Formats: sequence, structure tokens, C-alpha cells
Amino acid sequence: MKIFAGIDGGGTRTRLALAAETGNLLAVAEGGACSFGLRGAGALPGFTLAHGGFAPALGAVMLARERSTRTAAPPEFPGNLRRSARHFAASIR
Repeated sequence: MKIFAGIDGGGTRTRLALAAETGNLLAVAEGGACSFGLRGAGALPGFTLAHGGFAPALGAVMLARERSTRTAAPPEFPGNLRRSARHFAASIR
């Protein structure tokens, strides 16, 4: 199973979203500012760092999926991502 990650490397908070191949959100995390994203941008081909919160991090999950598989996400992928994000709504800002 592939797991796709989206990172928001905001100036004050760093947010991470992990999703399964189906688009179901597996985990979210939030912490203080971190330079991981900046290091990743130079080390990983095709790495995209989002800015602005969890919504852009979820968008980065979509980009990661499309770049990894080299195909557009099936219609159920974004729907599953949005639906499963509601489960984490209390921890998502």
C-alpha cells in the first residue's frame, strides 16, 4: 500500500496529512515551525511544499498521489479525502 503525504510548511506551524491510496486520511499532525519541508524540497524530486494550513496540505496529498502514479486521481479519491478529513476536524485548524 502506498501512503501519500502532504506538508504545509507555514512560518509558525508545520502540518502534515497522510492518506492511503483510496484517499482516506490516515493521520494528521501539527507542530511548531520546522525546516523539514525546506530540506525535503531540495532532497526529493517533485516535492511540493504547501502553505496556509491543512487545506493546502490536503491539496499536496493530491499532488503527491498524481506525481507518484502519473495519473489523475480517480473521482472517489478527493471525496474520500474530504470525508475522512471531517473525522479529524477537531484537530485540524
